Amino acid sequence: MTRKRHFRKIALMVPVLLMAGCSNDGDDQAFKTLETEHEALKEELGEAKKRLSDSETLLKNKDEEIDRLGKEIEKLETAGSTVTEIPEDAPIDSEIPLPGNPELPSPVAATHEPTAAQREQMSDLEPFDALITSDENLPVYDSFTDQDNSITELTPGYSVMVHATSDDGMWYYVTTTTYDGDPISGFVFAVFVRDLSSL
Repeated sequence: MTRKRHFRKIALMVPVLLMAGCSNDGDDQAFKTLETEHEALKEELGEAKKRLSDSETLLKNKDEEIDRLGKEIEKLETAGSTVTEIPEDAPIDSEIPLPGNPELPSPVAATHEPTAAQREQMSDLEPFDALITSDENLPVYDSFTDQDNSITELTPGYSVMVHATSDDGMWYYVTTTTYDGDPISGFVFAVFVRDLSSL
């Protein structure tokens, strides 16, 4: 083979080799792109699994909290259903409410008018007469968001007038008086208050 023909053969092979090289470079680039996308998808999948796990944990905690609150409400309802029956001749239309048991001491006079912030979280009701149905003294508070400050206590069977409720229905704003007619007002747990018309 002459030198001329040898160079011609090499010249013909160069484009083929270049194409093969480009093809390999293209395949490498495509592979790297796919590998990058695969890693990104793996990362997204990991994040999605973590979010799902967090959501399942949150849902489980909420279910446990609902169960706990349900048990507490059941206990409160059971306690409310075991109070001493109110005599049929108990006065219900007196301007000055009377306690269900005159032998119990009169509560201490104390009043609280709802603040503007509290009003925003309350709904007014058509006032109705009610009785305290707890089996022990029921605290009266000046707030339904912070139960650290009890301003007085009402004895079991004490008569009150209900004027409003917190938006979650857990609290009533009530008014009443002492035995001597001094005013009492504040927030009490609604579960321990029974509408007289339902008795």
